[in-house]
Amino acid sequence: RRMWPPMSLGGDISFLECRRVPCPSGEGVSVKEGDLGVERTSLLLLAVTVEGKLHLWDIEKESCILTSDMCPVAIGEGARQVRLVKLSESGDPLVVLDNRHALVYSGKLKAWCRVADGSHLFSEYSRSLRASGGDEVSRGGGARQVR
Repeated sequence: RRMWPPMSLGGDISFLECRRVPCPSGEGVSVKEGDLGVERTSLLLLAVTVEGKLHLWDIEKESCILTSDMCPVAIGEGARQVRLVKLSESGDPLVVLDNRHALVYSGKLKAWCRVADGSHLFSEYSRSLRASGGDEVSRGGGARQVR
């Protein structure tokens, strides 16, 4: 049985992730943390099309949390490719570009905020960014061209 009817996002999917944002140990199930105000027990679905359209849904609530166009953001950051798109531990979208800039969407600011760039190469955050299979993001695995 389908949870939702098929959706048309206007292009092929480039990145797709579905995960339950876990509740921190010792805290109740209704605790709100992440910047987008997502409940820590939410089942989230993140989809990014090849055209750079990002969509984030709460599956259980059947609601859209965020829609955003990544192309102007990537171009404004001087990037030509999106290397990685994933959900942070708090349920916020994280985007890593080919120029090693990493951005997280801030629901409070309603904007993409740079959390790492080339000057942070030796930071704990930069070392933890790995593509699936253990390859470092800087090696180019899974890159998508910005259109």
